[in-house]
Amino acid sequence: MNQAIRVDEPIRRAAKKAVLDTAHIVKLPLGLLGFPELKEMEIVYSKAELPFMRLRQVKENNRLEFMIIEPNGLIDNYKIEISDQDLLFLGIEGPNDVLVLNIATIHNSMVTINLIGPIIVNRKTRLAKQVVIENHTQYSENHVLYQGEM
Repeated sequence: MNQAIRVDEPIRRAAKKAVLDTAHIVKLPLGLLGFPELKEMEIVYSKAELPFMRLRQVKENNRLEFMIIEPNGLIDNYKIEISDQDLLFLGIEGPNDVLVLNIATIHNSMVTINLIGPIIVNRKTRLAKQVVIENHTQYSENHVLYQGEM
């Protein structure tokens, strides 16, 4: 059984909140799946919103942003297989170089995350790519992280 988290008021306001605590730029040479124009984004978080973070377009006007989470400790037995081609593209030399981020969707009464298309970030270079994992048939693009009254 997956570990449930409580989504409280700061999380529900996350999409509306403008001022955040910390930001890091990542380069996405291929963009995100369905959004090839998103080449540079920032990972932004507020301690009050953790474990949720945001992946936000760097562009000043009409910013597009996605809620994201780092799955470690939240998703039991989530072991992804990344292709050698993707590892080479990202310059990943070992497991300590890898940051895995999953896009979350906040619905009225649940939170789901995409487990088959994580964003892989090289921690050293901040080069990133959204990939379809090799073992994608073992996971869902709509994995329920939390369900209930929010």
